[in-house]
Amino acid sequence: MAFHPRCSHCGKVSPLEAGEANIGCEYRCPSCGKMFTIHPPDARAAESSASRISRPSPAAPVATRVPGSGNPGPDTDSATAKQRDYIRALGGTATPDLTKARASEIISELDGKRPPTKQQVKFIKMLGGDVPPTKRQASQVCDLLSKTALATTQQRQRAQELGLALPAAATFSQAKELLAPAELDADEVEGKPPTKAQLNKIVRLGGDPQKPSSRWRADEYIEECEERRQEEQEELADRVDEAMDWVFGDADGRAMMSVRKPAKATMRKALLFGDSQGWGDYWESVDSTSELDSFALVDFALYSVAPELLKPGKPLPRMPRKGEYLARQSKTGCLSMLVLALLLPVLAWWLAV
Repeated sequence: MAFHPRCSHCGKVSPLEAGEANIGCEYRCPSCGKMFTIHPPDARAAESSASRISRPSPAAPVATRVPGSGNPGPDTDSATAKQRDYIRALGGTATPDLTKARASEIISELDGKRPPTKQQVKFIKMLGGDVPPTKRQASQVCDLLSKTALATTQQRQRAQELGLALPAAATFSQAKELLAPAELDADEVEGKPPTKAQLNKIVRLGGDPQKPSSRWRADEYIEECEERRQEEQEELADRVDEAMDWVFGDADGRAMMSVRKPAKATMRKALLFGDSQGWGDYWESVDSTSELDSFALVDFALYSVAPELLKPGKPLPRMPRKGEYLARQSKTGCLSMLVLALLLPVLAWWLAV
């Protein structure tokens, strides 16, 4: 029997048509863009009906009350009326002193002891398993069977329809993972070529617009590009902080530079400029593997992006040559030289005596 599945995230009915062979497969909702699992229509209706029977809202995280604070934490708050009603509906007892945290635990315990749902029973029988007496046990059996039972006949038939070859030893969960992208590629909407808006966004994020072949793949690629961009921005922010501290963190470093200490935004531009020149990874760092001096490179990069930072009377920074290093000393080096200079006369006198 064909039916239109409902998204478990936004609640909208999908325009795609599903059948028995699609139960258990994952699809991307055209409305909200999130992945959801196809369930039988009767199972969804039963779940919707059960949610209307005073189902409690998810319990808030349990927080420990600070002695003397005067503010009771969630673990001491009294159970809500919905929690008490639901406990009674499950055959339990709600005492007057029942807390929210304990009510959530009781609900979980009682719900787990209920008989398996129709969906669980159908799934277990489909994979050739034995149906246990409780819902909690059925959940464990479903999880185990999905990882160990071989792909169903319906899955293999659907794979053949989509031109997909499933391995002979493929399990139900493996077949499900292989079928999901094939189903999306075959979908009338999600399988279409990427939209102009998607391609433009990929270009703005620095991705390859030729990589995704369909709309749903473009959405996933955009998420990857956004995550990569976020990581790059965080890494660049760390590099800016380290470069500011390494080059301009003390008086000796600042005095050595031909340019004044820049703002972080300007240092960021300088680092990007150096990266575009191919100076290597972390060329501005003390741990740089570049043969060029990091101080001279930062000096040159900052002047290139912000020439107004040049100190009066200082020569124009130039691109350093390989093997050429600026004469510089750290605070530790200066202190060591001073101590050595004081000790040499004493050592000479001692040797003469």
